[in-house]
This record gives sequence, structure tokens and C-alpha cells, in this order.
Amino acid sequence: MILSADRTPPAHTRFLWTFGGKIPCPSAQISAEEFIQGCQFLTWQWRLLPITLPRFLRYHPQFQQTEEARKLGDLSLALQEWAKLQVKFAQPLVAALEKQGVPYALLKGSAVRAVAYRGHECRASMDVDIAVPRSHVHVAESLATEQGFLPAAFDAARAHYRVASDVERAIVEARHYELAQLVRRQLATDVHEEARAAILRSFPLMRWVPPSWHLTDAGELACYLTVDIHHGISPEIPVVDLVASSSTTICEGARASIPSIAWLVFHLIYKIYWEGVYSYRKGGYQYADLIRLAERIEGEAARQLVALLREYNLVAAGYYVLRRLISDFACDLSPEITAFLADAAAAPQVAPLEANDLGDMWPKLWGFR
Repeated sequence: MILSADRTPPAHTRFLWTFGGKIPCPSAQISAEEFIQGCQFLTWQWRLLPITLPRFLRYHPQFQQTEEARKLGDLSLALQEWAKLQVKFAQPLVAALEKQGVPYALLKGSAVRAVAYRGHECRASMDVDIAVPRSHVHVAESLATEQGFLPAAFDAARAHYRVASDVERAIVEARHYELAQLVRRQLATDVHEEARAAILRSFPLMRWVPPSWHLTDAGELACYLTVDIHHGISPEIPVVDLVASSSTTICEGARASIPSIAWLVFHLIYKIYWEGVYSYRKGGYQYADLIRLAERIEGEAARQLVALLREYNLVAAGYYVLRRLISDFACDLSPEITAFLADAAAAPQVAPLEANDLGDMWPKLWGFR
């Protein structure tokens, strides 16, 4: 087993260099035990495995032929094929939204992988997140249903999705800023044999990622594809302005509406900070997204980002998250962001909770108290 039975990897930041950025590999000479720790870290950050695993093994070639490396290679290929299917089956929905004049924008990993990675398959994601103003969400849901995405709930006992009841949907939607998740079960008819074999071999590690690849009762290879339709980033932040900022991009033939750099980075800061302060070992993988967007946060985009952080009282979040790009990933930030960090370093003349300052999220992201 690569990972411990309690699903909890050791607390450390030793392998952050695999995310990218300018920080070098600290040492090519590591022990077998340290290599296993690296495998644990990479598997826990599974969304990044298609980019972190090649980098990890390139600097530690002595372990390339190990069983652990082969298992992670299989899981990486399974995630890449999953990402390709997510994009493929999101395209008809995107086209339907545009045809019906529904304003929308991709969110989170779905957006970042279209503008900041070499290809869609380089950044895995749990689902396709789409921002739609509240006034249009039910039209968007209807279009998604026509594409085979149905309201679903996860059955933990069976490790499969089932159709959600109206009561379950109402409970979820009453306390969230998104609709109940919409899920489509898709047979893998276009997966080539090498990938199919790798996916099947990766099943023992699939318990570390959300329900995706599986065999149907008839023995056919299938996966779950999920769409989340958001009308807010949070209960207090609607997506209207985010969607209005978006523009169309085409990546590897896939067309989509993507928020401005300022909104993309703002959303990343929001998620990294709040997931970090309220949870352990959750959300750290998003720094790989932030690294790849860092050089674009300049000029007007930087000024817009700072304005958003001030408008939504997230200056503390911006300070704690962005400063780590310099100290832990050796990123070069623009003069505008450097000035913001210098200004935000001084504590405001209000109580911490009033400033949404719950302290530094960094230790918790990686499993430290």
C-alpha cells in the first residue's frame, strides 16, 4: 500500500516543489522511505498528479521502475482520461448555454486548466463547475438535464450515485450557493486499450479520489461526470460580476467562457483561505493553479484583484495566501501585489473576526496545527 489505512499522509511541505514554480528539487538523493512519503503526498494532491508525478520521477529516476511509481502512473492516466471526458461532455452543455443566451463562466479547476495548463488532462478535477446568475440557474439546469446530467446524491454504502429526491435537493439548495450536483454516468467507449488497462489497474487507489471510474453490473467500464451550477462563490458573493467579467477562450478545440484573471485569482484566494482555516489538509493543491496565474496578476488585473479583496473584506485572506507565492514558491509578483502585501502586513484597527482574519491557513493546509 502506498498510503496509510487512515487516509492521512504525514504532515510536511517537503514536496511542494513538484507543484511547479521556481523552487528547485531540494535533493536528488532520497531514501526509499522518503520516496514513499513523496508518493503519499502526490496521491493526496491527486488533482495535480498528471503534472507532479513526471516532475517527481524526473528528479528521482532511481525509483522510476518501482511498483509504487507504476501504480501512480496508472492512476495518473486514469485521471487524465477522466478529465478528457469531463471536457468532452461539458462542451454540448456550454454550446446549449450559449445558444439560449444564458450568461455563464467556468469556475475553479475547470476554468484554470483551460488557461494555465498545457492541456485539459494536466489538471484533474472532481467536476465541472459553472457559474450562472441566479436568475438563469433553472434554465441552465434544464439544459444540463437534456444533456443527461441528473440531480444525484452519493450512496456511500454502495460507492455509487443515485437520483436525488426532491427533499434531498431542497435541503442542499437551501443552505448552499449552488444547485444539487448533476451527474451523468458515462460508458468509456472511446478509451484506448492501454488507458483502459491502466484504469482497471488503478481501481485499488480509486478510493483516494471521488467516485469516478468503475465497472457496471454488466462489466462495462464507466465513469461519473459531475456538473455543479453555482449562483454564488459564497452566500455573500453572487457570481453576476464574475460572469460579466468573462471572455471566450478556446483550448484544444474546446470553447468556454472564462472569468477575468482578477476574478479567477480572487476565487482561488477565497477557497484556499477558508478551506485552509476551517480544515486540515484541504485545498493546498490550488497553489499549483495560483503559481501558474501569478505572472498575469499585474497592472489593471492586479488593481482589480486588490479592489475585490477590499470590497469583500478579504484583505487578510489575500495577505496570507499571496505572500506564500514569494516565500514558498519563489514567484515574482508584480509591484501592485508587492505593495498590497506591504500594506496588508499591518494589522487593521478592528477586531480580527471583523476583518475576517482567522490567522494563517498555511500550517493546516499541510497537516500541521
